[in-house]
Amino acid sequence: MGLPFSAFIGAAKAKRAIILNLINPRIGGVLLRGETGSGKTTLLRGLGVGVVCPNQIGYENLVGSVDFEASLKQDKLIHKGALLKVADGRALILDQLHLFNRSVISTIISAQQNGSFIVERSGFSKTITTNFAILAALSPSESTLPAAVSDDFGIIVDLDIINDIRARSAIVNTALKSRAELAEYYANDEKLRQSIARAKIALKSVIMPFTLQLEAAKMLENYHFGGNHLDVKIVETALAIAACEGHAIVEPQDLAEAAELVLHGRRQQSESPQSETPQRQDEGDDQPNADNSPEQNQNQSEAESESEAQDDSPLPDIDTQQNVDSNDQITTEAIGQGIDFTVGVEKHRIREQIIGLGKREKRIGKDRHGHAVFYRSTDKYDDIDIFGTILKAAPRQSARRKANTVNDDVRLIVKKSDLQRKVREHRIGNTLIFVLDASGSLRANKRMEALKGTIFNVLTEAYVKRDKVALIAFRDGDVDLALPITGSVDLANKRLRELPSGGNSPIADALSYAKRYIQSNQIKSRESKYVLIFLSDGRANASSFGDAPIDDAKKVAKALATINIKKVFIDYESGRIKLGLMQQLAELAGAELIKVDALSEKELTETVRAIK
Repeated sequence: MGLPFSAFIGAAKAKRAIILNLINPRIGGVLLRGETGSGKTTLLRGLGVGVVCPNQIGYENLVGSVDFEASLKQDKLIHKGALLKVADGRALILDQLHLFNRSVISTIISAQQNGSFIVERSGFSKTITTNFAILAALSPSESTLPAAVSDDFGIIVDLDIINDIRARSAIVNTALKSRAELAEYYANDEKLRQSIARAKIALKSVIMPFTLQLEAAKMLENYHFGGNHLDVKIVETALAIAACEGHAIVEPQDLAEAAELVLHGRRQQSESPQSETPQRQDEGDDQPNADNSPEQNQNQSEAESESEAQDDSPLPDIDTQQNVDSNDQITTEAIGQGIDFTVGVEKHRIREQIIGLGKREKRIGKDRHGHAVFYRSTDKYDDIDIFGTILKAAPRQSARRKANTVNDDVRLIVKKSDLQRKVREHRIGNTLIFVLDASGSLRANKRMEALKGTIFNVLTEAYVKRDKVALIAFRDGDVDLALPITGSVDLANKRLRELPSGGNSPIADALSYAKRYIQSNQIKSRESKYVLIFLSDGRANASSFGDAPIDDAKKVAKALATINIKKVFIDYESGRIKLGLMQQLAELAGAELIKVDALSEKELTETVRAIK
């Protein structure tokens, strides 16, 4: 048995949230956010009233399956054990929530909110009631949840690593105690469980005054929170607090505490830069968490935000850019560090159009590759799902045995119409194809330096996530495969540092090369999701196709639209007069367009992170 709940040092708000959710599961669950070592798991399991849900749980174990033996004997489908039913009257513990399949999380939350879940199989449908609290935890640095998922939780609490020396020493001393020495804490836990049981009974008779319901709505209006679901969560939390404190009627202080519990984590999340996009979480500040929990009375160092110097000097206008000599000397620039320019990115369009693109996806396969996730009817004797086939045949055994005049010893009669084939699912990786304009125009204002830094940052992250990347660079009338598709960050680093820039801009040749390169690799490997990221100002001034460079570029862009992949064009054209050529090319290619007024390694990296 682990450390008793009562022996846990600090985290008063997290403890309170867990107790209230055990009293009133209608609050919607508690989500603890904190880095490794903050005590999330210990808190979730401390009271010993929960059922731990494995993060790789399958749908059959979650909602239950069919008892074959009973079904064959009774000639009807009999449902047996489901974890959602086992958790009835208790708590379901979801540790490392970010590792759970999204459909599993959705099923659990739906069952908790509705107080029931539906089991549906071939010829079988049954509604099963259940009532449980959700106790969940995740590490923000590991991953983030979609807002729609985290918002389903009633209370969100952030846990910080304890830095106070005395508190850390007390934690060590407590952890070293034997079970006999912890007997007092275990006794306190038992008293707490009994108090929770009494409060659950008292909850049924607690009254919520209408005036306080209106007050809850005013609180949400003051904090600019939308949606009625938060009103409900605050009211349900206030009812639990009143029951816990022995109040027959919810009092103003109960409502105030409830509002603080429900809204605090959401305010911190909305105010933190880390919550703008999931990618910002990956940047990793030195601090383990963006929030400091007020319940911990330790000295904790606050993360200092570093002000970044910005170059307010105006960018060169169109005339200056057009005067770049296409025969300028070719130069190789190093990846810049710490250089920042004023950047204007249409962030709302990025989120609307491409947020979440390129995350590791699951694809339903047509072969035997991957693991079986469900089954469907088939007339072929290939990759048969025994479970599904027997399930389909079971309800028909009585009639079939009566009609069987050949062999009375047959226990199970299966016909071709019963056959079920496994439907398999497998993960696919991402292949990001960068097409980079390395012409002379990129050398202005250290644009090439910013782009190199951006690509190197994304390549590093792609390697960690086991994705692959490639880089096609074009300049001086030539197109070069600077980096073939690879997952090697070392090779990418070497090639990027050696990448030259300068000369003219053969956009048509580059897009044509990229089209052929992607198509050939799609034939070789279909187990990858390709994303084309084209970075340029769109000002084509060279082409080997014979017509005007921009006309050739438009023709190739139109042909590029025939490739069924995600295409994103990043337009960094600047100056007082803009030609808008990248927008024209993007429309012809069927690509999303992101306009960047000026280039910054940091901001451009965030943009590309959103794409992938």
